[in-house]
Amino acid sequence: MITTTLGFSKLQFGQIEERSLFRPVIEKRNVPGAFLTRTSLVTKTKYPWMIGFSTKDAGLFYIRRFIRKGDEMLSYYDKQWDTYGPPTLLLDDTSTDPVQVARRVRKYYFQNDSITKEKRQAMIDMYTDMYLINPLIMDTYHNLAPTYVYKFDHLGNYTKAYEYGLPKNDSIGGPVHADDNLYLFAQTPFVPDLKLNTTDFNISKLMVKLYVNFIVYGDPTPGRGIFNNPQDPKSRNIKWKSFGSKRNYLLIQKNKLSMLRDLNSDQFKFWKSLNVNDKLLSNFNRMG
Repeated sequence: MITTTLGFSKLQFGQIEERSLFRPVIEKRNVPGAFLTRTSLVTKTKYPWMIGFSTKDAGLFYIRRFIRKGDEMLSYYDKQWDTYGPPTLLLDDTSTDPVQVARRVRKYYFQNDSITKEKRQAMIDMYTDMYLINPLIMDTYHNLAPTYVYKFDHLGNYTKAYEYGLPKNDSIGGPVHADDNLYLFAQTPFVPDLKLNTTDFNISKLMVKLYVNFIVYGDPTPGRGIFNNPQDPKSRNIKWKSFGSKRNYLLIQKNKLSMLRDLNSDQFKFWKSLNVNDKLLSNFNRMG
């Protein structure tokens, strides 16, 4: 946790996700009882996989870091990017040149502009790409079994953003981290008075059906598929294609399911051009 003083305000800046002190450690192969001897960056798997993310997934981080802490923190973040950019992007852990990489990231998402609350969406996209979408794509390339990816783009009557600290009169502009879980699992401990309207209930039925199908059949849309409008059981069917080399993914919206391809194509190319994980790979190669 880093503490600084801005005028009369004492602000604390730290990672809200609080990474564990006991992180995964790659052990040498000749150590008796070694459990984890290969990094996931180079490990191939052969298990069917279904995974998804929300359109504004990293809105969680923006809310907790900046909306709850005030405009002063956002201003300080902008002026001290070389100090606070790398650790919030986790680059200190993964890159041998975190400051330079962070500068390129800032240039890509914000051009030459200052980082202000008007740049909220750019910041949310930056963290969503870094924390979720890019690692997801990398992992799918290492999985030799079918992988099914969805992008959840339904903002219902309730959103987890309120739990994270978003004022009820504000909006992130889309569903945030774990909003898809609202339609999969009971939320009584967190939102005891949550009641789904008809539209949200139909989204819930869809999400449950997709997951149950995957668990039972290894395919979220077996047979002829599933109707492509969650609100209309008479709509035409759609088949969910596995991710594959075309980077197929299912876009889930209130009134429509769409099969799209080339997930985050431009952004992924940009992140691939950076030395984001060279420190991790170097440590692994050195240990053997």
